[in-house]
Amino acid sequence: MASENRRSRRVKTWFPVRMRNSGRRNTAVAKDVSDRGILLAARKRLEPGTEVHVSLHVDPESGSPRLVHGRVVRQEANANDPGGLWPYKVAIEFDKADPELLAAVRSAG
Repeated sequence: MASENRRSRRVKTWFPVRMRNSGRRNTAVAKDVSDRGILLAARKRLEPGTEVHVSLHVDPESGSPRLVHGRVVRQEANANDPGGLWPYKVAIEFDKADPELLAAVRSAG
């Protein structure tokens, strides 16, 4: 997801995310988001190509997460938190664009 490959505008953000793949669960925090994908700070590593079901808790007070399905396109060490709670950065591309996601992020933040 290098900047020259981005087709959508990204918005910096910070909200909780839960992921599920092959029965395993992973907790993360959104770092930036677009209608086509998301960059996360994650607790566990996820290899590129891994399919994931993602619950985006954009507005935790609403109690209703946004649900998306996607695929990991990049995973790397998080230089900002190498030994901490969020040691990985994970980029996920959504299967389908969610044009309402950016509006939801802006209104919650």
